[in-house]
Amino acid sequence: LFYETYNNFSVSYNKKDITNTTKYGQTLIDIMTDLDRILLTNVHFMLGTWIEMARNQTNDTSNNNDTKNWYEFNARNQLTLWGPTGQINNYACKQWGDLVGKYYKPQWQLFVNEVVECMKNGTKWDENAFYEVNYPRYELPFQTEIGGYNIKPVGDTIQVA
Repeated sequence: LFYETYNNFSVSYNKKDITNTTKYGQTLIDIMTDLDRILLTNVHFMLGTWIEMARNQTNDTSNNNDTKNWYEFNARNQLTLWGPTGQINNYACKQWGDLVGKYYKPQWQLFVNEVVECMKNGTKWDENAFYEVNYPRYELPFQTEIGGYNIKPVGDTIQVA
């Protein structure tokens, strides 16, 4: 569904059809919202499970949990921006609850917003300008964040679906 919607978004953009570009862009964001909600209903599909496993590799709580925090940074880094400044972007990409909603979705929202804004202004979307905004606004902060993820399932899978 996401791929088909993205194709429709791209076709609408290429046809300079701002109404459908906006509609399909919002549908992409809605799909990601729904996906994140469904993933968060199962502990096996949650970012928090991965990070907690990493944090629990040490019992060292000295220095304000610096070791645990370093393990969390590395757990996040491996999934997203492997390397100090994202040399291998999305190296081990996963569709996990909270990773979709807190990492990928904001980036897609920025992308959709920029594309629609460019269409309104009659300018071409600039990939390099996008990365100049995206990296400091979403990618890097996610890397350095501590906590902020669910560790227990949220809701019932069937009811959420």
